[in-house]
Amino acid sequence: MKRLAILALGVAFGLAAAGHALAQGTGQKPAPQAPAPAKPATAKPSDRPGLTVHGVVSFGLTSLASSRSFDAVAGTHSATTFGIGAEVQNIWKNVFAGVSFAPMSLAGERVFLDSGTIYPLGIPVDISVNALDVVGGWRFVMKPKGAKPAPPKPGQKPASKDVAGQAKPGSAAAKPAQPPSKAPRLVPFVAGGLSMVSYKESSQNSAGEDVSQSASGFVFLGGVDYRVTKWIHVGGEIRYRAVTGVLGTGGVSKEYGEKSLGGYVIAARVSVGK
Repeated sequence: MKRLAILALGVAFGLAAAGHALAQGTGQKPAPQAPAPAKPATAKPSDRPGLTVHGVVSFGLTSLASSRSFDAVAGTHSATTFGIGAEVQNIWKNVFAGVSFAPMSLAGERVFLDSGTIYPLGIPVDISVNALDVVGGWRFVMKPKGAKPAPPKPGQKPASKDVAGQAKPGSAAAKPAQPPSKAPRLVPFVAGGLSMVSYKESSQNSAGEDVSQSASGFVFLGGVDYRVTKWIHVGGEIRYRAVTGVLGTGGVSKEYGEKSLGGYVIAARVSVGK
């Protein structure tokens, strides 16, 4: 009887020890939480470019709309022109404003038109067409591409995730996101505004035929800039002026029925500014 009691007591202690060991072996510990993924680097509102001023020079070809009148007097209605100006950018978002001045000169001879026949009069004449444009427009500045996680090193497996989207224990953690890429170098733009044109005809012994008048109208332009360095941008533009009020009241332009003092300008441009 005493042996049975001792045996039962030993079995009880053995079962208790085995149960405690089993409980410790099968008990689940909480899985360690993976570090929170790094947030992609985004541009802050304060990182947006502020108000900047650019100096602009252009060189191109100007073609006047009243082609027959100028061809009759000067032998051409086109000439190379050089312009200077300035732009204020980032006034509000991508809005900009600009002003430019472009002089144009032609040399010819006064003529007399009769029944479609041109008769030169042997009197030299100098013609100047000076345009002052004030415009406002929009620059299509593309936003930098969003940041992407850095690729894993050779031989390193990417971080695996569980159902909840968190990295599993023991897997490689993702590297911090790379900073956003730089702003694109190519920036298209469009604009429109007011064009004020001064027109002059002068010659010796003109007998009161000299002309000095001005008129205003509209100007529209479009182009593109390419950032070469932080301060230097090159590009091109196409400009159209619609100005009337000087030609068509007398002389050759009246005979041809041409009234426009505007035309097209195709020019290369260089701007300097941050």
